[in-house]
Amino acid sequence: PPEQCLNRIRENRKDGPNTFEQLDYLKKVQGIFNLFSGPQFRRIDTGPTQAEVHAQLCREINTLFNL
Repeated sequence: PPEQCLNRIRENRKDGPNTFEQLDYLKKVQGIFNLFSGPQFRRIDTGPTQAEVHAQLCREINTLFNL
């Protein structure tokens, strides 16, 4: 979610969010990405730890490419 994204930016970056990293803009971008559909698209939850997100990405890639 955009709110979670901004919190991560604020916690991890000295200079904070840039011009494009504003809540209203991020919500619009999320709305556009939510329009993408089909078997080739996957939604990845970026809320868990970096290791968990990486593991989920690997699982999805393996599934998409039948690895």
